[in-house]
Amino acid sequence: MARPRLLRGLILLLAGEGISRLLSFLAIALLARRLGDVNWAPVAVALTITQFGALLVESGMRLYGAREVARDHTAAARIAPSVVATQVIVGLVLLVCAVVVDMLGVTRPELGRLLPGYAVSLIALPFFVP
Repeated sequence: MARPRLLRGLILLLAGEGISRLLSFLAIALLARRLGDVNWAPVAVALTITQFGALLVESGMRLYGAREVARDHTAAARIAPSVVATQVIVGLVLLVCAVVVDMLGVTRPELGRLLPGYAVSLIALPFFVP
């Protein structure tokens, strides 16, 4: 009885992930086509920088937390707040860096305006619990 339920859950999860990726691909393709090469470039660069920022925010913290909780189930309440706090602090530092880059005019204005907006999403990243 548990096996069909588990299989249904897996299929639903994979279908949701597949649909999410397909819609993301379509949105990016549509935006790139509508904006053209010159106008899409700052968005593509901002998305790329955001991906590297997400790696910095994550910094292996989820794996660390999962390993510690697997080792000791009572550790979740102790570890989770410090992991989330660390990730939020890293996200805030990256947001401040993006704002400073925009204020100093280090990049082209189009990219400078996009970076802080994308950096805000990095602060929310720790709250997306897989």
